Amino acid sequence: MILGRFDMMNEQKPSRDCQGSGGRRAASLVLGVVLVFLTLPVWPQAYPSKPIRFVVATGPGNATDVVMRLVAGKLAERRGWATLVENKPGANFVIGTDFVAKSVRDGYTALAAVSSLTLLPSSTRDLPFDLLRDLAPVTRTANLQNVLYAGSAFPAHSLSELVAYAKANSGKLSYATQGSGSVTHLTGELMKRLTGMDLQNIPYKDTTGITNVMNGMVSVGVATVPSLMSLISAGRLQALAILGPKRSPVLQGVPTMGETGFPEIDSDAWLGVMLPAGTPEVIVGVLNREIVAVIQLPEVRDQLLKLGAAPVAETPQEFRRKIESDLKAWADIVRQANIKFD
Repeated sequence: MILGRFDMMNEQKPSRDCQGSGGRRAASLVLGVVLVFLTLPVWPQAYPSKPIRFVVATGPGNATDVVMRLVAGKLAERRGWATLVENKPGANFVIGTDFVAKSVRDGYTALAAVSSLTLLPSSTRDLPFDLLRDLAPVTRTANLQNVLYAGSAFPAHSLSELVAYAKANSGKLSYATQGSGSVTHLTGELMKRLTGMDLQNIPYKDTTGITNVMNGMVSVGVATVPSLMSLISAGRLQALAILGPKRSPVLQGVPTMGETGFPEIDSDAWLGVMLPAGTPEVIVGVLNREIVAVIQLPEVRDQLLKLGAAPVAETPQEFRRKIESDLKAWADIVRQANIKFD
C-alpha cells in the first residue's frame, strides 16, 4: 500500500518543491517499514533448521546422559527436530561445559547441565567460564537423589554399620565419586567430617567407579539413584542411605541421612539444559517451551520416575534463581566446613 501511494504521488507530478519534500517523506516511510521488518524476530519460524547438538559433559550411561537422550529423542519424535547427543567428558564437567559456553550463540549447541556445576566456582581454580555470565538457563528437566551405596558383598548394610566398620578399619576404606570437587566428593567429605569416618576419595571420570565398588575394589560410593537402579534391582549393589530429605520413591526401604541422625547431609541433584549466553531470547523461549512440553508428557514422566528422577519443568527465570541459590549454598558449605581442594 505504501508503494502504491508513492506511485500515485509520482503520477500527480506536483511542483518541484512539493515533489522533493513529498518524495523524501515517502522514501523515508518506505525505509522505515523495511527497517522494521528487518528487525522483527524471525527465529521462531526458522528455528531449528538444522540438527541441535546437546552436549553431555560426562561419559555415556549415567543419569545425565540417559535423561538427555530421553528428552532429545522425544523432541525429535514430537516435533520432527533433528537432535544429536554428544558426550564430552573430562575435568569434572569443565571440558564439555566450556565447549558449549564458547559455541556460536545460535541455539544449535546446548548443554546438558548438572547441579555439580554450581559447586565448581568454590572448588576449582581458574575456571574458564562463569556459569551465569557465559551460559543461559533454559529449564531444569529432573531432580535426582544421591545415594550412598556399596557392593552386595560389603559387610556393612546400613550407614550405622558402615560407620562402625570404618572406625574399626581406619584408613583402609575408600569411596568412589564423580571427580575431585564434584558434588559427590563434597558430600563424601561432609559425611566423613560429621560421622568421623576415615575414607579416601577415589575420583572417576565415568561409571568405572560404580563397577569398582560393585567388584569390591572400592569400599563405597556416592552416585545418583538413576545411575544405580538397575544394579541395585539386580542385587549387585546395595543402597545404604539416601543423601536427601526424602526417601526415594523407588527405594522406599532405604532411610535418609536425616533418619539416621545426620540431617546436615543433603545433596539432591538436578539436571537441566543451558545455551551459550547471548543466544537470542526468542530461541531460548522456543527451546524452553518444547522441552517443558516433553517433560510433561505422561510417558516421559513415567520413565523419569522409574529411573528415580522427579520431572521438573520451569521457566528460564526460575532456573536462573535456582542456580544462583545453589552457587551461594555450596560456597557457604565449603567455607563453613573448611574443605580444601587441590
